[in-house]
Amino acid sequence: MLHERGELLYGDAAADIAEFLRYSWPFDFARFDPVDVNGQPRLIVWVNVEAGALAVSRKDDPADVLHFVAGCERRWRSRGSRRMICSCGSDLHEVTAGHQVDATGRDVWIVTGTRCPECGLLASPVDWNVESGS
Repeated sequence: MLHERGELLYGDAAADIAEFLRYSWPFDFARFDPVDVNGQPRLIVWVNVEAGALAVSRKDDPADVLHFVAGCERRWRSRGSRRMICSCGSDLHEVTAGHQVDATGRDVWIVTGTRCPECGLLASPVDWNVESGS
């Protein structure tokens, strides 16, 4: 369930990320894929808005071990990448990728959503057109 505090939205559970993306994005999604690394859903999030890419890692992974969300590895640029930190100070997030598809079922747009497990703050840090980019 989404909760509004000021102009921000918060959720009680990882499942609220999909509801948040449906609420904040003007187009329909075909599916939502929760992201985990080896069963671990609370992850460090790395964002590159300019490249349109998002990567995650486990807290105990070395800094150079990244897992790319929804096939965005070819878009990734180390320069300009930032580690996502919640305003409450937490560096762990739950992540979901929303998929918009064309008539043939191919992904055309990926929209990412996150939830801070400490305070519940929801965000959509980056989205990208699957066909664009390098």
